[in-house]
Amino acid sequence: MLLMNEEDIKAVLNGHKTQFRVVVEVRTDIEKKEWLDSLVSEYSKYDIDEVVQVSEKLTNVRSETSFELKHNIFLKITNVRVEKLQNISDMDIRREDVKSTYKKQAHDSIGTWNKKSWRSLKDNFKVRWNKGAPKGYKFEDNPYVFVYDFIRVGKKNDTEEIDYCEKIINNGGIK
Repeated sequence: MLLMNEEDIKAVLNGHKTQFRVVVEVRTDIEKKEWLDSLVSEYSKYDIDEVVQVSEKLTNVRSETSFELKHNIFLKITNVRVEKLQNISDMDIRREDVKSTYKKQAHDSIGTWNKKSWRSLKDNFKVRWNKGAPKGYKFEDNPYVFVYDFIRVGKKNDTEEIDYCEKIINNGGIK
């Protein structure tokens, strides 16, 4: 079972997300290639060719209880590797369904017009990672991560799944 948030599930359903990262939670102070390669075989939660069902953690606002909702979404792991989080490439950031942003701002702090705001792919990835950083592993800490590439398998009822996810997102979660 792979736990994803609402946004990631929608990105998978739309075909925009094809990669995810999980923090390596073992001793990682040695950087020998052989040791890094052994991490995948010994500690990776998912194996190449394994098919994983996606689930989502939902919270009932009234009772403040959480539960896991299984989706009819299955991912086949096609590659697994280990890298430092900050070594993520622009291509991999896109595979995580993160985009750069560009906004025109009306005025800056001293009232100047035509001020432009640009956030790069890596800056947006950093913000997104830190927002849901597992167990306090921030982007700045540069932890080792397992990088999983996947393809979607068993595509059934995409329209129903997308409609369901949008309903949850638009309603602010389960109530």
